[in-house]
Order: sequence, then C-alpha cells, then structure tokens
Amino acid sequence: MTKSPSFGFGIMLLFGIVFAGVAIGIFVNSYLFLQTAEHTQGKVVEIVERRDSDGDMMYSPKVAFETPTGESIAFVSAVSSNFPLYDVGEGVDVAYQPNNPHKAKLEGSVVNWIVPVIFGLFGSVFLVVGVIGLVHAHHRKKEIAFLMQSGNRIVAKVERSMVDRSYKINNKSPYRLYAVAHDPMRNTVKEYKSEYIWYNPNEFAPPGKEITVMVHPQNPDIYYMDTSFLPKLK
Repeated sequence: MTKSPSFGFGIMLLFGIVFAGVAIGIFVNSYLFLQTAEHTQGKVVEIVERRDSDGDMMYSPKVAFETPTGESIAFVSAVSSNFPLYDVGEGVDVAYQPNNPHKAKLEGSVVNWIVPVIFGLFGSVFLVVGVIGLVHAHHRKKEIAFLMQSGNRIVAKVERSMVDRSYKINNKSPYRLYAVAHDPMRNTVKEYKSEYIWYNPNEFAPPGKEITVMVHPQNPDIYYMDTSFLPKLK
C-alpha cells in the first residue's frame, strides 16, 4: 500500500499553527503586562539552579526590589538558560503590576521577547514547509488521476525495493519499488520508482515481477507506478 506524504505535511502544518499561536500568545501577554506595569530597579540576589527534563543544569536569577510603599519583593525569573546570564549583585530593570507586585518580571528585549521570537521562527518554518508540501501533494494527487485516465501504459519489470531514507515520518522511512522498461518516446531503457510504501513490498513485488507504469503522453519524466495490487495496511 502506498501512503501519501500529505499526512506528514499536515502534521508539520499543525505544529506550525501551534508554535505560531504560542508565539502570539506570549507576545500579547508580555505586551499587555508591560502596558500596565510599574518600572523600577532591582538587584540579583541569587542564581537559582535547577535541572530540566533532559537533566541539564539551568540557571535563573532571583531578583529583589522594593515598591514605593517600602514593600520588599523577591521573585525568580521565569526565563532560564544553560549558563548564568546575570551576576549576583547586578542591577536589573524590573516591571511589576502595581496592584500585585509579586507579579513581576525582568525587563529587556532579550528576556521578554526571545521566547516568542523563537516560537515564531519555528512556527513560520513549519507553516511554510507544511503548506508547500500539502500544495505539492494535492497537485500530485490530481496528476496521478490524470495519468491513470489518460497516460500511456508501459509494462516494467521490478528490479529491487529499497528504503528511501530521505523521507521520514515518526523516524520511520518508507520503501520504494524500482522497475525498468523501454521508454518508447526516447527509445531508451528507463528506471521508474513507485510512490512511498510503508512496509517491505518485496514479498509481493519480487525482482522480475511485471508492474504497470502510466506515463504522461507528452512528458515521459512524469509517470505513476501502479502499486494498487499491494495489500493494504490495517
């Protein structure tokens, strides 16, 4: 059974939408926070160490500041890094909510905007690749329908089946059948390859087996190997 790569591109598009949504959400939240925040100077009083899910050491600054009413506040920055970005005793800019000074964060373009920028970049890449891939897959689906209806039928003989490691879904690569036949338009022997097959088809299409290839009437480089005889995956 052949399986369209549309699934993989659809997953990438979904990831792109999620990453972009997270980026927008963080950006809007930070923007709204800063619009209503008070600003003051604080001081790094401690570098807090913790381990992330991979066991790597991460560092976050603990910052203390004082409100105009004389209340002393200390908070640990939500932003962590794999090396300390601040020194103990270093002065830093702090933004906090006047009605809740414990709701505070470090000011600065790097601290406030680096996370949405990273998520936005990843989201953009996934979105672009996903959209382009889905458009290409849709075009290929229409192309195959045309070839099956109006293409020139050629009988090829299977040479081999191989794993195509250039493409992966969930860290798994598909197989492809390779077959050869006489190309009547160019009067040469041409090798044809199938669409993706998500199991080893060698048992059902061993070397020497005849297989149908539908070739575009005007362009012999556009073709479709008919593998509909292969069992379907459950």
